[in-house]
Amino acid sequence: DYGRAVELDPEFDEARGHLAEHLLETGRSQEALAHFQRLTTAHPGDVRAALGLARCWDRLGEFGRARNLLDRLLTVDPGHVPTMVERGRVALHMNTPAEAVRWLRKAVAASPYERGANYLLFQCLQQDGKLEEAKIYLQKVQQFDAEFHRLEEVREKLLVKPWDLALRLEAAQIMLHNGQAKEGLNWLDGILRDAPGHRPTHQALADYYAETGDTTRAAQHRLLAQNGSDPSSSR
Repeated sequence: DYGRAVELDPEFDEARGHLAEHLLETGRSQEALAHFQRLTTAHPGDVRAALGLARCWDRLGEFGRARNLLDRLLTVDPGHVPTMVERGRVALHMNTPAEAVRWLRKAVAASPYERGANYLLFQCLQQDGKLEEAKIYLQKVQQFDAEFHRLEEVREKLLVKPWDLALRLEAAQIMLHNGQAKEGLNWLDGILRDAPGHRPTHQALADYYAETGDTTRAAQHRLLAQNGSDPSSSR
């Protein structure tokens, strides 16, 4: 219980941060505000706390305060995706959809698989009357949701059949398709540790490396996918 932890030790800022986020997520923005204010005073460079404070101002209708704080954060780190997303959200709430679109396009360009950014961009484009383009981002969000749901189904099946290579491969491919490259590659590595000559996994790696421009590894895994061998130079 983070509330109890903060009550027992008011200097336990990690617990205070979790408490503030919980309060914000459960609609208790006014209560969260005091905690985020204390955190940002104690830790001026804490971006997570500053973002939490900006979200509080936004939820409480203090859009100008939220905008000013986010602009200061973006001056320090112009490429910080969560801050750009929040800046777009505030612009949308301030009824300036064109400005919101500008920030959210930057966020999506930097992080194409960020669901929140894509959904907000859909909302902004729709509000700005750009309905055809808005549909593109809505479809992306729907695809994210469908693949996330399928990934959860696959994970549940793997609890029963943990050695099913086809299920493990499907999970890895869903991760790769949704920007979770590190996790997806780890899953593919796990398959090859158990079945070094598994051709579908080598083909998946060949496709991934071809898409990311690593032609050497793509060629290695393409060869392995064809003949099932496993030379020491493979991934």
